Parts: sequence; structure tokens; C-alpha cells
Amino acid sequence: MKVEAMSEDTLPQSACRISHSEFRMGVIVCECGGEIAGRIDTENLRRQAAGLPGVVYAACEAFPCSRDGQARLRRVVAENELDRVLIAGCAPRLVEKLFQQAARAARLDSGCIEVADIREQCA
Repeated sequence: MKVEAMSEDTLPQSACRISHSEFRMGVIVCECGGEIAGRIDTENLRRQAAGLPGVVYAACEAFPCSRDGQARLRRVVAENELDRVLIAGCAPRLVEKLFQQAARAARLDSGCIEVADIREQCA
């Protein structure tokens, strides 16, 4: 799977809208306990994402939707001063509200978190 570079035209419209050269983005690739990692090279996806402009943090997580995963998300947002986060994992309908709550707890606008479905769409 190849990660496409983001441009101003592809960034989500929300309160986190700042210039492309200024944003600090985190990418978390969910392994879903092997459901995704068993079919997709999540480490390669993480490496590709880490090389994109504006990405200052990229990691693979077994279960970012777990209580511990949510705590790590809040900590990562604060420690890396992230102003937007992309979670590549399960369908947004399943986890988006959970990640938005974690974003708000980390003082990140909930509109600055995106969930990309790589479980049903790619794995």
C-alpha cells in the first residue's frame, strides 16, 4: 500500500486548519491485534507515513482504541505538540467518537482527528 502525500486541497476542513508548512501531524497505524497486521505491512505503512511532510510522529499500535491506547494517544498529542492526528485502522463508524473524545481530553479539536478505514477497505 502506498501512502499519498497530502496537500492543502486534501486536508480536512476544520478548526485545525493552519498552513501546510506549520502543521504537526501524528499518524497511528492500528494493527487491530493482528487483524490488520496479518494482511498489511503496517510497519512499512508507518515508515511511509513518517516521511510525509508535516508528520512528526508515526507509530504502530496493537489496539489504539483500548483504554491504554487512548491514554497513549493523549500523551503523544501533548508530548509532540500535535495539532492533527490520523488513525489508520477500523471503520470510523466503530471508533471515531472514541478517538474524538481522546482528542478533546488532550486539548485537540475533535475535528482535527481523522480515522481511515484500512481494516475493511484494505485488509
